[in-house]
Amino acid sequence: MATLFNAWDRDHSGSLTLAEFKQGWQDQRRVALVARLGEMFQTADANHDKLLQPAEYSRLPLMKRAGADAPPMATFDIDHSNSLDYQEYMKMVEALVQVAEAQGGP
Repeated sequence: MATLFNAWDRDHSGSLTLAEFKQGWQDQRRVALVARLGEMFQTADANHDKLLQPAEYSRLPLMKRAGADAPPMATFDIDHSNSLDYQEYMKMVEALVQVAEAQGGP
């Protein structure tokens, strides 16, 4: 717990300002989200090749939820390998979040 406090106490004053607390909380949530997205990628990667193949992509909860409106995998396949690596997957998630936010979603 002291390590977390020290990380959040950016000015090393021995106390947290409201701004330090808010920033620390946001940073902590971001770390947890990235970890969860990594777990989701590993779960979706059924053959454990560190890539999402078209069939694995189509089984992603985000794609299932989007149904017929799901963007094709090629939209995010930057290197045209017919698969998504972790970085391409993260860019896909980021793009879909931006679309949802623009449409008034979460």
